[in-house]
Amino acid sequence: MSDETFATPLMAAVNPRRPELGKRRIASLSEGLSALYSPALIEVRDGARGDLWEEAASALCAACVQSDPAKTAAARTALERLLKAVSPIANKRRKALAADDLALWYAAGALTS
Repeated sequence: MSDETFATPLMAAVNPRRPELGKRRIASLSEGLSALYSPALIEVRDGARGDLWEEAASALCAACVQSDPAKTAAARTALERLLKAVSPIANKRRKALAADDLALWYAAGALTS
């Protein structure tokens, strides 16, 4: 395994706003940077999760510049945190986390993410 390859690949929605488009596999630093700068995730940079985007970008770039397994692992962790924060939540999981009346309120747009 090279220093650029993640120990365990990540799975991420191609576009977090359109989960029906499917998922992509991210197994290396270059794939992580490609996903980070894709049209779907670049807009996160200026949003509420901008700090997580910046953290992932810094970690990925640092790991690319100085190849080191520890930096690659840190970059994977930072990217995983970002992907978890912006990934769509499945309806089954949403129902398990919230009462039906709260889920209806959320679906109606009363809560922002």
